Amino acid sequence: RTDTTSGLATLSEDSEFEEESVVEDSSGGKPFEEIYKWGRLIEQGEFSLTREARHNKTKEFFAVKSIKRTDLETSDAVAVQDEISTLQMLKDCPQIICLHDVFEEPDFTYMVMERLRGGELIDRIIEKQHYSEMEARQVAKNILMGLEYCHNRRVANRNLKTENLILVEKDNVVDVKISDFGFAKRVLYPNSLRT
Repeated sequence: RTDTTSGLATLSEDSEFEEESVVEDSSGGKPFEEIYKWGRLIEQGEFSLTREARHNKTKEFFAVKSIKRTDLETSDAVAVQDEISTLQMLKDCPQIICLHDVFEEPDFTYMVMERLRGGELIDRIIEKQHYSEMEARQVAKNILMGLEYCHNRRVANRNLKTENLILVEKDNVVDVKISDFGFAKRVLYPNSLRT
């Protein structure tokens, strides 16, 4: 804004607040490790590691899947890109893990996802020994709502199992999200899935 008494342009408090509220992400061009600090290991996969990471500015925790691209076959690299594009397409579904950001760096791809703290559904089933009918019904409803969202967008998950259903919080036994889309494919026409 312009100060009418001196004719000098000054920043308003609103524009200062806007500058401070901008959250750094991959679009700024900075490498992942300048924006996030690594935390503990969550899971080790065949081609990736999933670790906790904290955003340096917001202090928010995320689950970050890091994939070493130099170790991937061409078909695996294509599968990683398919998983990213699928999760980006499904990011508005409350029953599917949210992909917040992707960093494509020379040797690694980092997928920044929401941090789900409840663990795998299979572990909770074993721990509880049985679910009540009401709890089981709510879990099934959440899974089916997530699948309906996928199917309405012509996505087949192809890897739905209790190990890939993650509980949102430790103290909640029914709120689950579908978490693994590594084998997901778009179904562009009938009978198109061949693998």
